[in-house]
Amino acid sequence: MIRIPKTTTIIGELRCDGATRVDARIEGEGNINGVLLISDSCVWVGKIIADSVIVEGTIEGHVIARKKLQITSKAKITGKIAAPEMNIEEGAILNCEVAVSIADKPVESIKPILDQNTETVTMDELAERRSSIQKTA
Repeated sequence: MIRIPKTTTIIGELRCDGATRVDARIEGEGNINGVLLISDSCVWVGKIIADSVIVEGTIEGHVIARKKLQITSKAKITGKIAAPEMNIEEGAILNCEVAVSIADKPVESIKPILDQNTETVTMDELAERRSSIQKTA
């Protein structure tokens, strides 16, 4: 596993293969072929593309997970997120636009969606919508 320590600041681009844990501050883009763990001490400002992403820290920017995006209760994300599969724990703070791809379509096919203006919905509004859908089902 590659580990980027908390005492590090990266300004630029991070590219790597394999499991990667980031505890540092990063300002720029990341392209990881493998699992990326954004720890609770990490602040990432920029665009992230990885096979799978686990978010415990803070992200300001775009996150594209080719396979799965897991957002823990400690996470804070502002921006846009996209993945074919997402898991969002209660307590996570999200101020994002969300795109979920269909299982047989690659995430790359939804990248244009991230550049479009889309509806912004709060977590409370999502909970209300889910509740109303469950009542009609």
